[in-house]
Amino acid sequence: MGVGASKQLALTSAKFPESERYYGLENFGNTCYANSVLQALYFCKPLRQRAIEHSVARRPTTVPTSEGEDEDETLLEALCDLFREISTQKKRVGVIPPRRFMQRLRADNQVFNSFMHQDAHELLNYLLNEVADILEKRNKQAAEPAVEDAADPNADAAGACAASTASIAGVGSTPNRSAAKRGIAGGSSSSSSEYACKTWIHSIFEGLLVNETRCLSCDKEAHKRMRIKRLPNVLALHLKRFKYFEQHQRFKKLSYRVDFPFELPMPHEVCVGGARGASAEPERLYRLFAVIVHAGSGPNHGHYVALVRSHQHWVCFDDVDVSLVDEAQVQTYFGSSQDTIGATETGYLLFYEAVEWDSSGDPPASVPPGG
Repeated sequence: MGVGASKQLALTSAKFPESERYYGLENFGNTCYANSVLQALYFCKPLRQRAIEHSVARRPTTVPTSEGEDEDETLLEALCDLFREISTQKKRVGVIPPRRFMQRLRADNQVFNSFMHQDAHELLNYLLNEVADILEKRNKQAAEPAVEDAADPNADAAGACAASTASIAGVGSTPNRSAAKRGIAGGSSSSSSEYACKTWIHSIFEGLLVNETRCLSCDKEAHKRMRIKRLPNVLALHLKRFKYFEQHQRFKKLSYRVDFPFELPMPHEVCVGGARGASAEPERLYRLFAVIVHAGSGPNHGHYVALVRSHQHWVCFDDVDVSLVDEAQVQTYFGSSQDTIGATETGYLLFYEAVEWDSSGDPPASVPPGG
């Protein structure tokens, strides 16, 4: 996955706006999994905008750098400051070391505190959940004084965030009852007032799955189904590429072909499990804007790169190397039509953004959005 100088120079051409930045990220020893996730999230523009707004609100006059470390900062600040640092670079193309982010990640979670090969999907789930938890905790703390000072006992609703158990990527279950599950891979919610205090992470990535188990009649098997009741604004899909085989006593990579589309329509039948009615969402069209590719033969070794769509062109981020690629090259990562032994390069995580953004449940911005 080498890069030619001519393709790097093409990123500075007139086909890309002056305001956009294309920066490679240094690898600190098997940190390609983190670099690929960070690049995909950076080119999720709604997330990037919110992250930069958060960084500006925290330190309006000081542009953060990758050097040094703030003892009080969380993974949220490390992420937001990194995105702001990239966006404020003078040159359009370059390299930045995400040192502060990796230091914070390794300090917060021992799973990532090593130089071993890690899983990009595991990091994505952890990162979104952790950032959402930090924001929810701060929302709750900000609401507590108002609740304490209120004479009206009904004012406890102002702190309703405390009752929420929503998760961006965690999966829960409630047998024999309908259970609302939210997020990339699901997550339960215990409060209908959750929308009043959800975070901008929720407004971008959160959908609604309904898991139902019901008995059709006595002494018969229960009927179980899962419905997508509400689609998220950004749809992140994980392709199962690794499976444990008992006979081999190890994980094996599944390189089967998955022709993931560049445009993904989600019809009524998918949204509401085939039932049409007043509650059904209209069909939504999604466009692919990022693909994280795994190159290798197993989950414990290999390499990750990110392919992102920017201003009608595809850009490959391979750690410090940044280059233009053709759309046809993206299709080479669909996988193989037959079982392949050895290392393969296949799509692993897919990121789709809705063409028509649903902002009905967005929380207020911390500062006015920038141009």
